[in-house]
Amino acid sequence: MQRIIFTPFRCRECRARFWIYSPFKIAFLGIVLLGMAFLLVRGQMNSTPASATGALAAADKQFARLSAQALKGDTDAQLRLGKMYANGEGVIVDVTKAAMWFAKAARHGNSEAQFQYASALLDGRGVVQDYQAALKWIEMPARRGNPQAQYRLGQMYRFGIGTPIDKVKAYMWFNLAAAQGMEDAARARESVVGQLKPEEIARAQADAHRINEQIYPKTGTTTSTPTSQPALP
Repeated sequence: MQRIIFTPFRCRECRARFWIYSPFKIAFLGIVLLGMAFLLVRGQMNSTPASATGALAAADKQFARLSAQALKGDTDAQLRLGKMYANGEGVIVDVTKAAMWFAKAARHGNSEAQFQYASALLDGRGVVQDYQAALKWIEMPARRGNPQAQYRLGQMYRFGIGTPIDKVKAYMWFNLAAAQGMEDAARARESVVGQLKPEEIARAQADAHRINEQIYPKTGTTTSTPTSQPALP
């Protein structure tokens, strides 16, 4: 290292040896290093695997295909596009476009899209916050057995979000979600049950059984709760 950045020097009078800092060597070394870095970066750019380029092209084709299907009214494609925009999967996050695609699929009866759109309305994410509209949209997937929708609907009745407070209905929806293994719903149910009278608990449990039988009839087939689609806000 010493020889790289210093130059040897001998005093003519005392004949002693010294090492003198050489700015020219430093400059030359810097130029060499920059050249090596340039060649390395250029080599990496030129050696981009064809598989990576192919993957990008495939992703673009998939997005184009989904977009075409969504524009034709395919609710699964609309839901998928909404999730891509919401989570930034292959596209830049755009909550407004996410809510738009969720709304389109929800309006055509897609249960998962109804929950996603209701959540967007509740949070004011990509759409104007509207608790009453969210209540209408989230009840549909809740009645079709979506535990997340059941839990959030219970929270809305518990705290009076878009509806008057109704602890009986809150307990009922928490009970349904908890029955599907949602621990948050089970904890919420326990926090509400102590605020209810015995007859209110009995009524809430009876309503929960009735809704559960509509979702999972004894024949073993699922049914969709017939309901009109609420107008988009």
